[in-house]
Amino acid sequence: MRPAQASLAVILRSRVYRESDKIVTFLTRDFGKLTGIAKGAKNSRRRFANCLDPFTRVRVYFSSRPAAGLVFMESCDLLGPATAFAEPAKFAYASYLIELVDQLTGEGHAVSEVYDLLAGALSALEHGSATAAFLRAFELHLLQLAGYEPHCETCAGCHRPLADAARVFLDPLQGDFVCDPCRSAERSWLPLEGATIAALGRLKQSALGEAAALRLPAPVAAEAAQVLARLLALHVARPLKSVGLIASLTAPRR
Repeated sequence: MRPAQASLAVILRSRVYRESDKIVTFLTRDFGKLTGIAKGAKNSRRRFANCLDPFTRVRVYFSSRPAAGLVFMESCDLLGPATAFAEPAKFAYASYLIELVDQLTGEGHAVSEVYDLLAGALSALEHGSATAAFLRAFELHLLQLAGYEPHCETCAGCHRPLADAARVFLDPLQGDFVCDPCRSAERSWLPLEGATIAALGRLKQSALGEAAALRLPAPVAAEAAQVLARLLALHVARPLKSVGLIASLTAPRR
C-alpha cells in the first residue's frame, strides 16, 4: 500500500458496506473522482465523524492499493458540514449539483476546475439561494469542463453569429444550434427566442457569483432550463433523481 495522500474533496455518495464500513465516492481537487472504503466509518467518532455524508466538504487522507479498484480512506478533516443543506430547497439543489458532477466525471481523471466549480457552487448555495441563472451557469460551465461545451454563439451550419439570426433552433439529438436557413426539414427542432440565446451566451462567460445576481425573465428562464435539460440528456447515463426533488418544490399542493 502506498503512503497516505491528501486532497480537498467533496463527498458525492456513500453507502454502508458489511457491518461497520462504508463505500464512499468523492471528488478530489488533485486526483479527480475516487471511490474508497472507509473501515469502521459507521461507528467512527474521530476519523470520519460527520464527514462522509453527501455535500460534505473535507480534506481526505487515503492510500491507493495496487490492483484494487478502491482506495483506502484513512481519515477526513471536516471543512463544510452536510447540515448546511438541511433545508428542503438547499438539499434538493445540492443533490442536483453533486449528482450532475458524479455523472459527468470519470474515475481518476483529475480536473481541478471541476472541483473548484462544485465546491464554489456548494459554498454559494450554503450562503444564498439557487437562482435560475445560477443553475444554468453551473450546467454550462460543467458541460464545458467535461468536454461538451455547447456552442450557442454561432450557427453549427454556416458559422455565422446567431445574434444576427432572425430565428434560432436547437437540435435535441446533436446539441447543435442553427439558424433558420441551416435547419433541415427532416428533423425535429426546438425553436428558441433570441433573448434565450443571448442569456446562454452571457451565462457561459459569467462566474457563478455574477450569474447568481442575474434575474432572467420567466419565459427566458423556462426556455433556458429546457435547453440545458436537452443538452445534459445527451451526456448523462441515467435520469437524475434530484430533478424530481426540485420539481416537487414548485409543484402545486392539493
